[in-house]
Amino acid sequence: MLIGLLSDAHGNIGAFDLGIKTLREAGAERIIFLGDAIGYIPDPSVVSKLRREGIDCLLGNHEAYLLAGDMPIEKDDVYRLNETRLKMDVEMFQFMRTWPDKINLKINDLFCCFVHGSPIDPLFGYVYPDTPLEPMLGFDADLIFMGATHRPFLRKIENKKFINIGSIGLPRDSSGFGSVVLFDTLTQDVQFLQVDISNSSRKVLDLYELHPSVAKYLYNTIK
Repeated sequence: MLIGLLSDAHGNIGAFDLGIKTLREAGAERIIFLGDAIGYIPDPSVVSKLRREGIDCLLGNHEAYLLAGDMPIEKDDVYRLNETRLKMDVEMFQFMRTWPDKINLKINDLFCCFVHGSPIDPLFGYVYPDTPLEPMLGFDADLIFMGATHRPFLRKIENKKFINIGSIGLPRDSSGFGSVVLFDTLTQDVQFLQVDISNSSRKVLDLYELHPSVAKYLYNTIK
């Protein structure tokens, strides 16, 4: 089976649509979204699209903040979660409340774990390309798929693979492309696919006056 993975759309609906299209054209038979449909860009459309498409979803830290009503006030000029909340209907909230904080699958004698943050802290953990992995070696999984940091990578240590699938809507690595992953459960191949989100980024920047710390990443995706 080919499993398509994407994460961290953050309200960038055009980029999200391109990510789904890229995965399906590559042959993905199942798609899993690793959280943070909302935040930074005050548009909840990704949540509606996930619901309509029947995609498996995980909670991200931004959904957790919003559902708990515990949004960091001092950061809301960046996160824009209060503005997003006002644009959401009851069905969106009900749908998000069904999202788990992790998915564990046994695939061909391999244990695969899918989380937003890290296996140790599924919602609020951050695993960067240079984060020490030794503290996570005791976690019972062969492949660990993550998002949250917006920086794609694959690292292998002691027969475990740690895969950060990056961000489709707000990439923070130097590539300037949105990132999605195609996982072949038979061969264990992990393929990173770059997605040109230039047009979507332009539309978002035209529609919203985003915090400079957010806007700079969108500008970086414009070719």
